[in-house]
Amino acid sequence: ELDIAGAAPQREQFLRQGRLLASRDRQMQFYPVSQVYYADRLDILHFFQDKVNCLPVETGREALVMERFGVPALSRAQQVETAIGTPAPALDAALNRFFSEARPYLVARFSRRDDSGENLERWKHLQLRTAEGLSFAGTVSREDIAATIEIPSREVPSLLIRRPEHPEGWNIYINIRQIPATAKTMEAIRHHQLLHREIALRLCDLFETDLSEAFQMILGEDREGREQILRDNHIDPQVVEDYVEMF
Repeated sequence: ELDIAGAAPQREQFLRQGRLLASRDRQMQFYPVSQVYYADRLDILHFFQDKVNCLPVETGREALVMERFGVPALSRAQQVETAIGTPAPALDAALNRFFSEARPYLVARFSRRDDSGENLERWKHLQLRTAEGLSFAGTVSREDIAATIEIPSREVPSLLIRRPEHPEGWNIYINIRQIPATAKTMEAIRHHQLLHREIALRLCDLFETDLSEAFQMILGEDREGREQILRDNHIDPQVVEDYVEMF
């Protein structure tokens, strides 16, 4: 447990007095609380649901959980093994052209939350890749968890993988067996909502933010729509030009 000012008293009060409306065996009931964990990945949550009562929260709420209860996300204690199937490079070029157009708007929206500039190198070197088949396996182990949880290998729609040749280089891999990415035109990709969702989720993983919905909206719009999203969030679209030059 991390020592965060103000977190411990809130956590202890919640554990003493709280009742959690949670799902167990497809039934919603109020349960007493004895411990708080934050399962920030669905695969971890699915394994925990057989062991504890679980309350769903929005994705990317790690900062809020840390503030309230002082407990880290379980994936922080996870050992991960990934496997990439057969690459499909013919689809990569169109996807990266699409992402390159959207990236300045994504960064502008993200900078509304994080204007430190520390993540700009990651944004700059981020690339999209496609493969026929992606798998993921993991082990969750923390001192305050009674048993180590083994997550067996299974196929997943997308993965975030660091490129070893660059310290800030990352790839978002899309599994075309689960997320068909056969569209080769910008307009078709712009309307591919399942693809947008996976890209947005992996962006949230990489940059530790809860902007999944905002990222999806930007990915699904043309230039005018993206500029309107920025204006709606009190961001001058002119800042996009700075990011265009940067990237």
